[in-house]
Amino acid sequence: MMCIIYTLWISLTFLLLSMVRCSLVTMRGGEYIVKDLRGEKIHSETLHVVFQFKTIDPSSLLLFSVNHQLGDFISLELIGGKLRYKGRLGDEDKGAQEMIVGGDALLNDYQWHVVDLKLNKRTVTIELDYQPHTKTFEGAYEVLDLDGDVYLGGVSSTLDVSQYGITVRRYSGCLRNFFFNDDDFLYKTKYSKPTYSSYGDLLWNKCENIDYQPIMFKSPQEYALVPTYLKHSLSLTFKFRTLIGSGLLFSKVSKAVTATLYLKETKLFLSVRIGEGNGPIIMTQGADLDDGFWHRVEISITTKHIMLKLDQLSELKHHSPFSHLVSFHKSNGTLGGGEEHIMKGFVGCMYNIWMDNTLIDYRKLHPVYSAGVLRKCELKDYCLFQPCRNGGRCTQNHKSYKCDCINTMYSGPTCEESVFQRSCQEYKELGLHEDAYCTIDPDGDQAQIKPFRVLCNMTRYSHKAVTIFEHQLPTDEIQISKGVIEGQSYHHNIDYAIDLDTFDYLLQHATHCQQHVNFKCKNARLMNSPLGPAETVWIGRQGHDEQYWGGAKPDSGSCACRYDKSCAKPYRYCNCDVGDDVWRSDAGYLNQTDRLPVVMMSFKLTANQSFFSVGHLECQFNATAIPQNLSKFRALKACTPLNQRPTSRPHVTNPSIKQNERILSWDRKKPNFNYGRKNPTKEQGYVGPFVPKVNVNVTVELPKILEKQGEEGLKFTLSVYAVIVIAVATVIVVIIIAIVIIAKRCQGLRNGGRATSEHDMDDYEREDGAAANEMCTFFGSYSRPSNSNRPVIEVHRHSIHCDTIDELPPAYREFAHGYGHQPITTHIDLSYKPHKKSFGMFC
Repeated sequence: MMCIIYTLWISLTFLLLSMVRCSLVTMRGGEYIVKDLRGEKIHSETLHVVFQFKTIDPSSLLLFSVNHQLGDFISLELIGGKLRYKGRLGDEDKGAQEMIVGGDALLNDYQWHVVDLKLNKRTVTIELDYQPHTKTFEGAYEVLDLDGDVYLGGVSSTLDVSQYGITVRRYSGCLRNFFFNDDDFLYKTKYSKPTYSSYGDLLWNKCENIDYQPIMFKSPQEYALVPTYLKHSLSLTFKFRTLIGSGLLFSKVSKAVTATLYLKETKLFLSVRIGEGNGPIIMTQGADLDDGFWHRVEISITTKHIMLKLDQLSELKHHSPFSHLVSFHKSNGTLGGGEEHIMKGFVGCMYNIWMDNTLIDYRKLHPVYSAGVLRKCELKDYCLFQPCRNGGRCTQNHKSYKCDCINTMYSGPTCEESVFQRSCQEYKELGLHEDAYCTIDPDGDQAQIKPFRVLCNMTRYSHKAVTIFEHQLPTDEIQISKGVIEGQSYHHNIDYAIDLDTFDYLLQHATHCQQHVNFKCKNARLMNSPLGPAETVWIGRQGHDEQYWGGAKPDSGSCACRYDKSCAKPYRYCNCDVGDDVWRSDAGYLNQTDRLPVVMMSFKLTANQSFFSVGHLECQFNATAIPQNLSKFRALKACTPLNQRPTSRPHVTNPSIKQNERILSWDRKKPNFNYGRKNPTKEQGYVGPFVPKVNVNVTVELPKILEKQGEEGLKFTLSVYAVIVIAVATVIVVIIIAIVIIAKRCQGLRNGGRATSEHDMDDYEREDGAAANEMCTFFGSYSRPSNSNRPVIEVHRHSIHCDTIDELPPAYREFAHGYGHQPITTHIDLSYKPHKKSFGMFC
C-alpha cells in the first residue's frame, strides 16, 4: 500500500512540474551543459538528482562531477542499455561505489525512462522507472565534496576522466526536467542563468520524433528480404549496430549485376560485379564498426557510378566502365544472412531502411519478408563489463565471448593465469641463464599485487638465482649533508617503487635476504658504543629505529668489527665510534629478512662530512611448481637480458662467530670459491654473502695558503681509478722524455761521425772519425773493425787496462808518459764528459 502511495506521489510530482514548467532539450551526440560549482561548493552528506531521458544509443554519459583535490566524484551513464552509477568518497579505493540497474529490457528503446538518484552518506538509492535499488558501501568518509563543474550530457574534451573508468561518449537523445539538488538544470541553462552554460547546438523545447522500428538478426542464419523497385539503379540507406566485426549486411544477386555489402575485420566493404567475366569493384570505409553504436551507411549503384558513404566520412565514388551493363531484376534483395555460400550472415540490428527512396516498414510487409527476425533490438554484449582480465581482448559471437590473450603476459579462459613467474628462481628453471631484468608476479593469479620488474642475477651461482630489488639512490657513496634536514638529523628516504604491503607478502616466502650498508666517517660516530645511544640509525619496513650495523647481531649497538676484534679502538664496537679526524669506515650485510628492506637512513647533523651507501635488496626464493602447459617462450619474453659481464662470485672472510650471526650464509656448507672456473664443482647449494664493489679513495689535503680565519686548505678526493690513471700517465711521460733525449744524442753522434771539425782534432787529437766512439767502450767491449789489430780494452770499475799507450783516450795519455808501448793500467773518472755529443747517456 505504501509503495503504491509513494509511486502515485512521484507521478503527481512530475505531473505538476510538467504543468507548471516543462524543461526539454534534444542532444545529438556533440553537445553538453556545464554548471560551475566554484561559487557554491557542495559539502553535504546528501544529494538528490532526478530527470527523464529517451534515447536509442546504448552507451553515453549523462552526469559527471569531481573534486580533483579530494578525489570525490559522481557519475551517471548508460552502458550497454543499462544505467550505471559510479562514485567515490575520498581518494581511497575502499571509498569506490558502483551500481548497475536495469532489467532484461534495455533502456535504449526510445521510450521515456525516469531516474531518481539519492545519496545519503554511504547509501545510494536509484529508482529507475519507479523501481528502487539500494546499496550501502564501505568506506571511511560520509560527506560528498564537489567543487568543480557539474557536466550534463558529456564532458569537455580537455578533461581527462580516464582514471574514473567512465565513458566519454556524449549523450544523444532527449532530456526532460533535470533537477540537481532542486536546481532546474535545463531551465537555467536555456535562459543563460549565472554559472550555467552550454556547448553545441541544443534543440530546446522539442524531442525529435524518430520512427524507431528496428529489426534484429539474432544469428547468422536469420535474414530479411527487401523489395527493389528500379531496374537500372539501386540505392540503399539504413542504420546498423553490431558487436561482431564480420557478416553479410546486404546482397543482390543477378546475372547482370551482383552487389554485396559486408563487414570484414570490423571494416565496411562494398563489392560490385558487373557483367560476366569482369572482376569485382571493391570499396571500403571505416574501422571498429563492432562498437555497438549506430552507424549510417548509404550505397548507390547507377549507370554512371558506384558510391559508398559511411557516417560522416566523405563518400567514395567509382565511375563504372561497364555502365551499359547495369541492369537489375526487380527481385528481392537480402538483408542479413541468407547467402551462406558467400559468407556468414550479419548479427545485429537495423532500422530506418530505405530502398530505392522507399521506407521499408516491416510492420506493414508480409511476414515472409521478415521471417526469423525480431522486431526489436536487444543485443547482448558479452564483452560489456570486460570479462577478459589483464588487457586481454574480448571477442564475441551471438552465443558467447572469447578472450584473446596473445598480446598479454597472461593465459587462461579470461587471461587470469599469469605468465609472469613469482621470482627469478622460476625463470632460471625455465632456462634463463644470463643476468636480466624480469617482470615477476609474486601472488600469481590472485591479482592482488601488480607485476613489477626486478633484476635477476643468474650467473653468480650455478643453481641459485638472486632476485634483486633496486632502489632509486646511487649505490656508491652519498654525502650525508645532501639529505633532508628534520630537527637535528639528516634523513635519506629510499624508494623501491614497491609498497611495503607487497614486501610483507613477498619476503615471507623468501628463504634468505640481505642488504649491504656502509658508513664512511670523519668526526662522526655510528653506534656511539659502548654506552650509546646510536647517532646513526636505519629504518626497515617495520618502522623501527634499528641500532645495529651491517655484519652485527640485531639490536647489539655494534658493527662487524666487534666480532672479529678489528675495531680501531678495542673498547669501541665500531670503527667510526672513535670519532676523530681520521677517515674510517664500517660496512657489512644486514640479513634479518623480517626487518628488510632499508627504507630510511638517519644521521646526526655532526656527520655532515661523512658518506654512506646502501646496496640493493638481494633475496632468494624457492621455486614454485611451474604449470606443464606454460609456454616457456612466452614466459621468457618477460625478461630483458643485460649486455654486461656476469656478476663475479664475492670473496668472504671467515668470521670469528657463527656464519649465520655475522653475515648471511644461504647454505650451511662451507663455501668453495673457484675463481676463473665456469662451473665450480663444490658450490652447489651454497649461496654466500654478496660482497659489493669496493671503492678505494685517496683524499688529498693541501695546506692553506692565506692565513685567514676559518679558511682551510684545498682538499679533494680521488678514486682509485683516478690514482691509477695519474700514475700511468706519469710513467708514460718519463718514458717519452727518455726516448727524446736518447734520440737527440744519437742524432748528434751521426753528425759528429760524418765530419771531422777543427774542434774535434783540437780536443781529442783524433786520427779518424772512429775516435768519436772511444768513450763508448766503457759500456762493454770495444768493437773494432775486422781489419784492425787494436786490442780489446778491458774496463774494471774505475780503472782501465790497455796494451799500449795508444789505446788510451787522448785525455788520459798524459798520465801514461814513460810507459812506452808496455801494457798500462790507469784510473778513469767515469763522470768525465767529452766536449762534444757522443753515443750514450753516461759517456
